[in-house]
Amino acid sequence: MTGLSAFTQKMEELGLGIRGASVGVGIFSGTEVDLPGHGEGFFTVLETPGMPPIGTSNEGPAIIRRPSFQVTARAKRYPVARNLIESLYAIDWKAAFVNRQISDRFFLYAAPASEPFTLPLDGIGRVRVTVNIDVTYR
Repeated sequence: MTGLSAFTQKMEELGLGIRGASVGVGIFSGTEVDLPGHGEGFFTVLETPGMPPIGTSNEGPAIIRRPSFQVTARAKRYPVARNLIESLYAIDWKAAFVNRQISDRFFLYAAPASEPFTLPLDGIGRVRVTVNIDVTYR
């Protein structure tokens, strides 16, 4: 399982949405997904560059990975998108992600790296409110 998959699994476990759902609040990750054209709102999660891995000396494998994820709430109306992203922003990040095994990844840390902010409307006119998340796992 990738770190992105483990992160979205934890979002689902926290009750923020259901991965790949076409009804209710969905969570969609990566760039090769078909986003719903209907519904009240949903999350998209993309990998962003983050920081270099730790433990790569002597050409060995990375021991600790430090990616970032951009979590975006999309909805037809701004208050819905804003409330969705605030529900993510308000979770107990320490309890959810600090020193926690999630699938085959051991998360050392995950927390917002920015305040929620708006992006331009998406291709079909949905509001987008996003937050960047810093993550450390092995």
